[in-house]
Amino acid sequence: MISNTSLASVRFPGLVWLNVTHTDNYLVPLNHFQILIPKKKSGTVELAVKILHYRNVLLKKLNIVTDVQTFDDDISATALIHFVEDTAVSKNNILLFNHPKNKGSIEILPGSGHYKLTKSSEDVAQFIWDANDKHLLRVIPMSAGHVKLTIQDLCLESHTTHINVEIRQVNSIRVEMINKIQKGKHVLAAVKLYDSEETVLPISQVEFFDLNVALSKEGILQVTQHAVNVTRSEILFQVTGLEIGVSNVVFSTSFSDVNIYSQPISVMVYPPLSITPKHIIVPLNSKFHINAQGGPYPDCSYEFTSENENIKVLSNGLIEGVKLGTTKITGMAVGYVKANKNKIVFSKDTAEVTVVQLEGVAINTPLVKFMQGTTLPLYVTGIPNDLSPMVLSTLTPRLSFKWSVSSDCVSISDVFEPLGVHVRDEDRVSVRLNALKPGKSIVYLKVFSSASPVYTSSIQVEVFEDLFLLNPPNFRADSLLLSPDSAYQLKTNKNLTNLKFSVLKNIYSESDKALTPYDTQDGDIVSVSSRGLVRARNRTGSAIVNVCLASPDEPNICKEILVRVKPVQFIMLQVASKLHADPEVPILALPQGMQLSFSTSFHDEFGQQFTMARNDLHVETSRADLILLKELKNNTLTTDLAMSGESVLRIRDESLVSKPKDYVKLSVDHLILPQKVQVNEN
Repeated sequence: MISNTSLASVRFPGLVWLNVTHTDNYLVPLNHFQILIPKKKSGTVELAVKILHYRNVLLKKLNIVTDVQTFDDDISATALIHFVEDTAVSKNNILLFNHPKNKGSIEILPGSGHYKLTKSSEDVAQFIWDANDKHLLRVIPMSAGHVKLTIQDLCLESHTTHINVEIRQVNSIRVEMINKIQKGKHVLAAVKLYDSEETVLPISQVEFFDLNVALSKEGILQVTQHAVNVTRSEILFQVTGLEIGVSNVVFSTSFSDVNIYSQPISVMVYPPLSITPKHIIVPLNSKFHINAQGGPYPDCSYEFTSENENIKVLSNGLIEGVKLGTTKITGMAVGYVKANKNKIVFSKDTAEVTVVQLEGVAINTPLVKFMQGTTLPLYVTGIPNDLSPMVLSTLTPRLSFKWSVSSDCVSISDVFEPLGVHVRDEDRVSVRLNALKPGKSIVYLKVFSSASPVYTSSIQVEVFEDLFLLNPPNFRADSLLLSPDSAYQLKTNKNLTNLKFSVLKNIYSESDKALTPYDTQDGDIVSVSSRGLVRARNRTGSAIVNVCLASPDEPNICKEILVRVKPVQFIMLQVASKLHADPEVPILALPQGMQLSFSTSFHDEFGQQFTMARNDLHVETSRADLILLKELKNNTLTTDLAMSGESVLRIRDESLVSKPKDYVKLSVDHLILPQKVQVNEN
């Protein structure tokens, strides 16, 4: 009887067969048997056999007579039979890196569970059965090499199974990562370990590796372990850009007292892309150049896209307002992968652009009352929204600016008059107003083009005379005009070691009297060091600085210097370069290729120029593709007139609440003709 007929059946139900042999005409019985037929399923059955009676048919053939028909005793037996599939393994080839904690595993299924293991080498790896699973064989590396394991099932008549085990150790480290990171962002570095045959070593647990990271410069990058990708055999590290700069990254490990290093990777941390200004207002049919800074310079270029057709993107950040309305401009710092030429977007930024209809103009002046002998910067803005000269000067067709005055107490001049340049009306979006003598005058402005109406504006200004002494005549007093928190170094014709500097008197302005403690040093308007450095504090007023000559070989001479501390009212650009040109030939534009320098002056509420002023100057150009801003140092701006065209410079002081600004129109052209010359040989 079979306990589970779904697993097996017998060929001769109810019978047992007898094997016999013939000896001297006798039948000699050997053993009884039955044929069990498996049904190709795994499992265990209980086979029960019980003798019930003799088979009378066979006894009769043998002429045997018996009175026993049944047996009183229970003659039976049982057996458990296990049906299993042939021995198989989960893998026939195993590759492990050499580390005592790195264990591989081989699952042997199904089999009987009783095996004989034979290995070709005793030094490469150990093979140990798992204590909790008799079908799981653990592989422990011992040394680099190859071993062949043969597995034989002791309970089955089946073929032997062979497993090839290869133990390898680290020979090289390779790192895959993007070598440009935006500040504040992070990328993943994938570290792979290779053996001597350039095969990637598998990774199961990262603690088996003692990977170290070395940086050539501290503070630029932060490298931390992130994860392990077992499928790709990678150890992942997160690399974060902390500060702008360049640092080399090297990964290393050691095995058997041998140090292994990756190739150094130079990683650049770059600033995020920033396009300025963020909110742009341009008149219809005008152009404006968006300034872009940031990205992995110089390994990137800038691209711009418009959200709709209100703005037309021309090239290099130059946009044109073609329809009224508001849209968004997206700037991108992009590069290309050398291997496949795929585009990479390193950083993005956006700006809002509004296109409006020009409705009028206005004259902007920092003062309406100013002192005789001083100069004011005047510039034109558009209505509505205070459209700046940077966009007014790019309207198509070009606007002309006609300036005039009602009185000879003032005069209009141009920034580039000292260079001998005859500035055209199209370029007079900013001018200079000179105070010649006391009086009042009206400054008139007419703005027009071939396709626009005439826009007008006017302001009234007054020139007043400075206070000075008539008696004694030609009286001259030494004085300094400083802004709060500025400093100025005094210099004399005498040896500094023989001079003594001191502050004789601090005189406070009316606005600071209520706030300033007169009897404390912290309340002083200015201080002076032993070496003659005059430092203005964050207060307004005036003080007298005394300089005395104290030398045994010279008379005791003292000088008093009046130091006035006042806030800055406006700033002004003045051309500092010289242009050598033929006075008989009028120059209508600045020459392409010229290096043009400007000095920045600071002025008080009367137009007087400061001796020294604390500032935070910022410069912009409407066409960064035409004008290169090289340097702004010691209040001197140096530019390169790289390409022909028209652009506007804007300088502003961010240190002041009013953020005073000044504009200068630059019209650049070829002045050497012909531009290209062909010369015949000989």
